[in-house]
Amino acid sequence: MKKHLTPLARKFGLKGFDIRTKEQKAEDERRDAEYRRWTIRQLASRYDREKIYEEIGSEPIQRVAKRYEISDVGLAKVCRKLNIPRPGRGDWAMKAAGKAIPKRPPLPELFT
Repeated sequence: MKKHLTPLARKFGLKGFDIRTKEQKAEDERRDAEYRRWTIRQLASRYDREKIYEEIGSEPIQRVAKRYEISDVGLAKVCRKLNIPRPGRGDWAMKAAGKAIPKRPPLPELFT
């Protein structure tokens, strides 16, 4: 039966049906996890987590991103993928206004 449904798998998928077997689903999940680990290793080889953590804690992310020659959104994505906590929205405005900014969380371990 599955052999006959394979050509229609995409149409069934669009309607919310998944015709993959448990083994196929497990293999797809394993491949996705391996790809995530590979991506994190590639990013970690290009960027120093501790250095970025210290830099974005001492000045706005836009300035740090210019040094790395990427956009601030790109640097935010790198931070998210490498598990680097960023300052909250408005922290630099609060600092400019002379108010105390919240304490920075410590740099967590890199999840793999």
